[in-house]
Amino acid sequence: DEDRPTFANAWNWVDAFLQCEHGADSELYLALRQALMARRAVVLLDGIDEGGKAREKIEQHVARVLAPQGHVMLVTSRPAGLKAKLFAEFHLLRLRPLTEAQQEQMVRQRVASPLCNDLIEYMGDNAPLDTSGLRATGNPLMLSMYISLFISRGGAMPENLAELYKMASKAMLDRVDRKERGAAAAGSSALSLESLLQTIFFEAHVAEERIIDEEQLLSAALGMHDPTRLKAVRVETAALPHYEGPLVEGHIVEVTSDKEELPFKGRRGRLDKFGSLHVRVYFPDGTKTGLLKADGVKSSGLDQDAYDQYLVSSKQSRVSLLRGACSTLPDDLSDALGAVRERVA
Repeated sequence: DEDRPTFANAWNWVDAFLQCEHGADSELYLALRQALMARRAVVLLDGIDEGGKAREKIEQHVARVLAPQGHVMLVTSRPAGLKAKLFAEFHLLRLRPLTEAQQEQMVRQRVASPLCNDLIEYMGDNAPLDTSGLRATGNPLMLSMYISLFISRGGAMPENLAELYKMASKAMLDRVDRKERGAAAAGSSALSLESLLQTIFFEAHVAEERIIDEEQLLSAALGMHDPTRLKAVRVETAALPHYEGPLVEGHIVEVTSDKEELPFKGRRGRLDKFGSLHVRVYFPDGTKTGLLKADGVKSSGLDQDAYDQYLVSSKQSRVSLLRGACSTLPDDLSDALGAVRERVA
């Protein structure tokens, strides 16, 4: 949020990013800005389909602002994530999968003979096929995963795909962790890192969130260490604001009745009044209650816009409390959290 004015006032978002990254008065920023203005810089945007909630705005900015300004750009995306119509003026290039000959060559470069022949045979017999009918090892990352696992296990490979993926993902995590933080630090937190990632993905799945943010990272770590404290933080920051006034149509309310309206208890939505004794609540997903007694709901005293602002404020408070709570994590879990935050948050 603190960078919003910079992005709002810059001549494009690349310029804004450079200001935020290097400082508007730095010599490096001024040199890069000059290169941009002279159209002598190549702008690389890797994974434009991974912009999360801001994806559409980013795509529109690239196609409607950066391209008309005349910048030379290399933009990458998964084929399924590309909006062809929006980027119709761009030159389209497709990276083809590795051929079987290229896969074999890569294996022979990294695995000594005669073991390389064993891996080539294993891949031919066991590598799954993708949607186009080609071996998944045509993807360089997937092939590298096979090779790394084969080397680390001395040529012994699992018999089923599920076990293969489990071993491979752990091997790749360990390798990245060792490379970035050293063998000693990585060894002490390898198990914590794997457990933390599993918990993070579970948190995201339960919340039906595709975007993983700092709150989910902190919640997962604290939940592993002190679930009681995590629950207390959530209860403290999830309550409706105190309000004792009358029910007002359009305000956001929470269903509190524990009788026939049980399926809706705890859910929040927009209030619609029916006289002075009954109400109906409309939820964001399009569902609604039947007629409820007026004393079966609790009002926030806020309309939708004010309630949305309240949620933002509550989230900020929750993240602040989670940060404080996570300062007491055990060293191995704290190291694992730090490693994940470097890549995600």
